[in-house]
Amino acid sequence: MSRYFILFALLACAFACGGGSGDLAEGGIGGSGISQGPITEFGSIFVNDIEWELDDAEIEFDGETVAIAGLNESEKTALFNLGMVVRVEGNAGTGQAERVFFDDEIEGPVSDLGDEIDVFVPFREFMVLGQRVRIEAGVTRFFDDNPVGGEPDFGFDTIVDGDVVEISGLIDVDVDGVVRATYVERKGEFVPGQTEVELKGTVPADFVTGTMTFVLGSVTVEFDNTTDLSGLPREVVEPEMFVEVKGTLSGADVITATKIELEDDFGDDDGDADEFSMTGFVNGFTDIDAIFFVGNQKVELKVDVEFEHGNASMLANGRRIEVEGELILGTLIAEEIEFEDREVRVHAAIALEADLAGRVPPAEEDPSLFIPSFKLLGIEIRVFPSTRIESGLLETLVVGDFLEVRGIVNAQGVITASRVELKGGIDKIRLDGPVEQFDETTGQFTILGVPVFTDGTTTFEIDEPMGTPEGVSDSCFFENLNEGDFVEVRG
Repeated sequence: MSRYFILFALLACAFACGGGSGDLAEGGIGGSGISQGPITEFGSIFVNDIEWELDDAEIEFDGETVAIAGLNESEKTALFNLGMVVRVEGNAGTGQAERVFFDDEIEGPVSDLGDEIDVFVPFREFMVLGQRVRIEAGVTRFFDDNPVGGEPDFGFDTIVDGDVVEISGLIDVDVDGVVRATYVERKGEFVPGQTEVELKGTVPADFVTGTMTFVLGSVTVEFDNTTDLSGLPREVVEPEMFVEVKGTLSGADVITATKIELEDDFGDDDGDADEFSMTGFVNGFTDIDAIFFVGNQKVELKVDVEFEHGNASMLANGRRIEVEGELILGTLIAEEIEFEDREVRVHAAIALEADLAGRVPPAEEDPSLFIPSFKLLGIEIRVFPSTRIESGLLETLVVGDFLEVRGIVNAQGVITASRVELKGGIDKIRLDGPVEQFDETTGQFTILGVPVFTDGTTTFEIDEPMGTPEGVSDSCFFENLNEGDFVEVRG
């Protein structure tokens, strides 16, 4: 196995060395504000790196208050599961929540379940009431509300058509509005005409007030005088209302509504908030100076916006980010952006003829299903139609060509390339990625399966999230290093 001695190592983290007084607040925003995104940890609940205490909070599920201020905090925490997308309002400086809102995206039977697609994060897709949903291995959280025999056996591999599921997640407009599920709860098996379903959408502009039928996507909604409309202004369905429909699925694409209510669309906030953070997928992005969206939230970058785990060049439609800033008249003025699907980089030369063998399919493989690949530093790199690569470059690569590759790495250490560039006149290796293991006594660590070594000539720096890189000793570097930290090495 090749060994790489590095001349420079840069670690991005908040740090203190030698027992000094360098303590920093742990992530998140300060002061009163709003935090919106998936629950990532319990302790009370963590959303966007902020631990929110719930003892004085009011909890609202699907428009109904399920817990009030003063109720035992552990009982409130037990209402939630990891992956649920929630909106928390409170004081982010103290971590005290005042109100927590949860509302699923959709609830109904799974149909048209697809096979696993093995890319950087393996995923499967299916339909729920005409809405495309994507579940991702190792990302989506699963919960069985009614396990057979009392033993939960519901997840990425065991979900089936006919399962009635509640979906919470993030909308990826760049992929035809697919819901990227962060949480899937199985409610039971579908029974036509009996199973309760929920669907959100905008009443068509051509809906005639007073009629009893409208269409949301591919689903027809039927209602009558027994339908509960108390959650609508004047208890009347009107064109262009954003509503949630609850009822039973009487046919493949017909809901008999028991309740129709006006739905809060948090991305349409038109007010102000001193501190606002949210997680979502970028869409509508054209230029760093132009307004774009995260989910359905309008975002504008401050001139001095800070980037964590990346830079401005990495902003693109379809990237999952956490954005923090001030909400002014409905626009989020971004002060900090963190890339959650962290991009890895490899700058290196093709070393062996065998590293190019993956460019052509084996004789027994269907060429239409083949994904071309090559290797740098022993790392497999796959090239998809979406990869930015000069036409014909892959076919003309030879041993000794020096390449710059950017992409996302999966659990197997395979990189799906977002960009491949031929770099002439460069021979310095660069490797940016998560540390898999390290030994501070030998000065060795591993990134993307590549062992790297340090010695007395190595320069170490630590780059604080909101600061500038600072030179440190090797002992300080390894004191602050953790498995999973992103490190940039050059040599």
